[in-house]
Amino acid sequence: MGKVNLQKYVKDKTEVLKASDKSFKSIYNLTFTDKDLVMFEYSVGSRINKLTYGEVEWGIESTAHVLKDKLSFASKGDIIGLYAQNSVTFVEVFWALLKCGFKPLLLNTRTDLIRLENVIKTYNVSAVISDGQDFSVSTVKFGDIVKQPFTDKVDDFADEIIVMSSGTTLNSKLCFYSGKDFYYQLLDSANIIKTCPEIIGNYKGEIKLLTFLPLYHIFGLAAMFMWFSFYQRTFVLLPSLEPDTITYTIRKHKVTHIFAVPLLWETVYKKFRFALAKKDAKTIRKFEKGYNLVKKTKSRFLAKKLFKPVRELIFGDSIRFLISGGSGIPHNVLEFFNVIGYRLSNGYGMSEVGITSVETSSRFVHLTDGSIGKPFTHVEYKLNDSGELLIKGNSVASKIYVNGKLEPRPDGYYNSKDVAVCINGRYFIKGRADDMIVGPDGENINPEYYETQINIKGAVRVCITTVDNIPSLVIEVNKYSTKKVLDSLQTSAMEEISRLGINGVIGKILFTSDSIIGNGEIKLNRKKVAKLKFKTDNDIALSQDVLLDEVGLKVKELFAKALSINEDDILPDAHFFFDLNGTSLDYFALISDISNEFGIQILKDQQADLYTINDFKKFLESVL
Repeated sequence: MGKVNLQKYVKDKTEVLKASDKSFKSIYNLTFTDKDLVMFEYSVGSRINKLTYGEVEWGIESTAHVLKDKLSFASKGDIIGLYAQNSVTFVEVFWALLKCGFKPLLLNTRTDLIRLENVIKTYNVSAVISDGQDFSVSTVKFGDIVKQPFTDKVDDFADEIIVMSSGTTLNSKLCFYSGKDFYYQLLDSANIIKTCPEIIGNYKGEIKLLTFLPLYHIFGLAAMFMWFSFYQRTFVLLPSLEPDTITYTIRKHKVTHIFAVPLLWETVYKKFRFALAKKDAKTIRKFEKGYNLVKKTKSRFLAKKLFKPVRELIFGDSIRFLISGGSGIPHNVLEFFNVIGYRLSNGYGMSEVGITSVETSSRFVHLTDGSIGKPFTHVEYKLNDSGELLIKGNSVASKIYVNGKLEPRPDGYYNSKDVAVCINGRYFIKGRADDMIVGPDGENINPEYYETQINIKGAVRVCITTVDNIPSLVIEVNKYSTKKVLDSLQTSAMEEISRLGINGVIGKILFTSDSIIGNGEIKLNRKKVAKLKFKTDNDIALSQDVLLDEVGLKVKELFAKALSINEDDILPDAHFFFDLNGTSLDYFALISDISNEFGIQILKDQQADLYTINDFKKFLESVL
């Protein structure tokens, strides 16, 4: 379905929605009007499987019958938790619960169980539908839902869903959305097309959205799922969130749209920059020359023409629209994707208000300056005296509860606690008011804003937070970083702090080899970062030899793995082939493991001198 036809399709469907009762029931019925369109694609080996909207609708109806029976003890209007990762079954259970008259509470699977159990108790959750985890209340597992043919439809629709905020205390916020709230969000999505027709760009007549964001998160539920399912586009399911799996899936399925948090864009950017640094000088100069030319001319035509090979290496050339949201995105990352010919827009939203704006301008300067755009049609922004962004509108959550108590909204506005500025009607988020760091002379800085501006070559990631009551710049480094590398990072960090004018605020530079963004998390938590294990002054001053002893032990471990022998049987100068009887395949596996572990590339001509643990130690000393 091409762009012109889709514009008419959106307009016609929106007109029918406007004439409805604006409930979740109406949204559901209109979502599944065209049964033959493909709703889901996913890979099984080399094969691509597809499910149509009609097939998924059948699954929803059948699931509703199963849940009506298994939840017979619950009353209409009860809250039922849904705890699961993205899947077709998630979608089937979500709609089936609504059809049965229950209010689905989308439980955040990245939240600890103590906090979830507190929510379940505080809000009298009757049961939980889960893809594996047990809870203190009656728990129905996905595996217990055995779908069967049915003769009649379950039609006791509830008209409210509940989203958890991603806060960090036991007092989680629960945000209640009615069908009418989502009706206005759908209208706003349709209105975007008027100012930004690129958002419905297609590849060979198809629009395919990658299901990167969790469906229990408002960004994933509203922007990714509800908007695009209502207009009956195709979703591509991810088998895992491994970076290589993501890029492979995008290219294989010819994905056109990706909505994600900054973590994904940063990871892809840094992976590309690392690979580029290993190229010959001529290749690097050619890339940088083209990069600077596009920045200077701001020409999307040049970007498309010059960087097609780069795009093929990253996501391929099927991509039509990318959106970043959830937290601040570094300026150089936002710039990179737009310079190489993709369109990456910055957006804004919260669990409490839904998705409320996205940069829709086609101008290069607006796409790269970090703006979140103008508020959607049914949303109003204003700034209070402290510069905090206040939001109200028809599409925001109807009710917000904190620890079981209704949260008031003076004059109907919700205080986002995000510090913002407005320039010519376009808004820029400068950071969180409650994350504000106060320096020794009383200076206030918004860490998120400065984190997006800091560019320290060789750093994995940076965070500004308060450690032991001292405002600190925390730098995540490779765990095998030598003193030489750390000294270089320290110098670079001091230069960046001075360049940004915050040298009077930042009192300490700290290094950690722990991950600043923990496993399973999608954005940074400053309180957790402040509790990480940092390299002490003594650690940083360690001699090169001591650090390389640690490297040698890791190399020894990888030798043992490649050869399937005990580590104790390997001497530092034992030859991989002559003494340890390794094969060419074993050696290839060793080179691959060492490259991945230390984040380096070992060229073929370098391998000719690498046969013992000590050989690798000496080599790593020269490149780390």
